[in-house]
Amino acid sequence: MNPRVDVIPLGANIVAVNVRYGYMQIPDVPFLLSELKRQKLIKINEKRWTVQIGEEEIVIDPSLRLFHRLMLRTYMIIMRFTNPADRYFGMREFAGRNKTVIPVLIGRGFARVTVLDREPIYQSVADKN
Repeated sequence: MNPRVDVIPLGANIVAVNVRYGYMQIPDVPFLLSELKRQKLIKINEKRWTVQIGEEEIVIDPSLRLFHRLMLRTYMIIMRFTNPADRYFGMREFAGRNKTVIPVLIGRGFARVTVLDREPIYQSVADKN
């Protein structure tokens, strides 16, 4: 087994694979999953896999000082010209991928990530009356 790879069975035929790549290594997730299947470390049907990808969205709180706001805006502009995570990891052409956008609120002295633990509850106009 490769020391860079951790295969974690989560039950219900779901597996988490954590991989560590070095700075100069080019990640190839489809190849990695095929290799893990060949080595019988995972049972996967390549036609039916689902890959979860997380992507952050920076939200600037008004409490942040002007200089730090400018620094974050510059960072956000630079990030527009980079490859998205799914393309970087070689997953762009696969239909079985889900991308989750995670809002990261950055303010004066704090950074906060809000993740919903359950589905939002919607209330109709008729229920309010």
